[in-house]
Amino acid sequence: MVGFDTEGLGEELIHACQRSAEQPPRADGCGIVVCAGGATMLTNAYVLIRMLRDVLGCRLPIEVWHIGPVEMPALIAGILEAHGCTIVDANAVRERYPAEIHDGWQLKSYALLHSAFDDVILLDADQVPAIDPETIFAWPQYRDAGAVFWPDIIDLSDQNPVWTMVGLEPRSMRSWETGQVAVNRTRHWRSLWLTFEINQRADTFYELVYGDKDTFLIAWLMSEAKCVVVPHTPFIDERFLIQRDFAGKPALQHRSNCKWSLHDEPVRPIGALHQEECEGFLEDLRAVWNGLLFVPPSRPTGALAAERNVVVQRSFALTVMGEAPSELELLAGHQIGKGRDFYRSNWYVDAVDDGYRLVICDASKPSFTLIGREDGSWKGQFLSANGREAVLQPIPVRSLTDADDRPGLADALIDAARRGTPGDVIDDESLVGALRLVERIEPGTLDRAAVLAGRMRQTEPVVSEKLERIVGELRSAIASEGERPRDRSVNNFFNPDLYRRI
Repeated sequence: MVGFDTEGLGEELIHACQRSAEQPPRADGCGIVVCAGGATMLTNAYVLIRMLRDVLGCRLPIEVWHIGPVEMPALIAGILEAHGCTIVDANAVRERYPAEIHDGWQLKSYALLHSAFDDVILLDADQVPAIDPETIFAWPQYRDAGAVFWPDIIDLSDQNPVWTMVGLEPRSMRSWETGQVAVNRTRHWRSLWLTFEINQRADTFYELVYGDKDTFLIAWLMSEAKCVVVPHTPFIDERFLIQRDFAGKPALQHRSNCKWSLHDEPVRPIGALHQEECEGFLEDLRAVWNGLLFVPPSRPTGALAAERNVVVQRSFALTVMGEAPSELELLAGHQIGKGRDFYRSNWYVDAVDDGYRLVICDASKPSFTLIGREDGSWKGQFLSANGREAVLQPIPVRSLTDADDRPGLADALIDAARRGTPGDVIDDESLVGALRLVERIEPGTLDRAAVLAGRMRQTEPVVSEKLERIVGELRSAIASEGERPRDRSVNNFFNPDLYRRI
């Protein structure tokens, strides 16, 4: 909100809070919220979730929030769902509850407002917990106050203009480090809403505080809400903080300056917790994902059907003129398994005038273009090697003809959506939700639904039209490739007029 009038901002925030709903939307039980979108944060979120599930034995439900389909490849969504996570697209939620959300900092307060849980632990994706977070809900301090925060290693300065801006008495006090927050939404709904309203004015507040973290502190002070701050400062390393419990023991390790990466050698700080286990989880992820946010262009139904045939075939021999053949695995989710290298990162099938074209991409652009032939092979050029001739031939594994017409989950979902309804009626809402979920778990489900819609075009035109519309709407969510904008207030952390080192 560039040009926002800061005079009377505190009063405006209070009025905005008063205009909010008196009670939060219905929510039940306990759970964890993680905001993660884009290649880096999804890599870290995967390691966090594997830590929670496989090392710490945490069985709390987990919501993973992101901003739009471009931040959450279907392949990764399916993997996270297999570990008991619910994937939440903030853009879809914003259709009902409008908000300005341009980065992960703004997303955190919004996700807390609209989570399905009443008792919520918000964890940054680059966390490696030392304890099962569910135990936090049993702490006497949490049960008493309904909100627990952790201290940072700096003070919010009394010279910071944010105090007078919101109508609070200037003070120097310990900043809050919100890589972790534990809060009961019902008890602290108005404080959470006020936090959200402050983050809605990011262009004003992010000039004075470091992202979202002290927006929680300001909101709790403005609303005079009860909370408890852990009295022990974190164990400090220049690359991570280990936050403690009320007894002073390690509880949560925030790897803020040594995030996990699929491409770089892991940072191994002395004293880091669960380093070996986390590196093992990284290897598991490398086996199925190249770490790129690859979004293919929109393609017609025929190309998608051809793409599905390629996935069923899976194994090919790639021969580039002047080189020995090598095996190439073309996997679901536009991934490449065996044979992946710099020039062979992702793939897709597109339509051309004389048939279909298989495109293999490096990290940023096409590196192979190959035209399909009647015998199931593909012939074209290795663009990144001066256009040398290249041929992709299927390695006999299974029958494409039999596999192509094998009923799958799409058939069962469509049948279930029609059961108990008149012939020309289909339960659109339930089918849309089911197809969206299953496509993440079994890529190619939408392709199969499109094929079935085409087959019904003559005999059941109404149902066919509805199916084609549903498939089209689900595919239209695919946006152009991109990452979140760079965090806007990173330099505030080092500004002595805003924060003071302790």
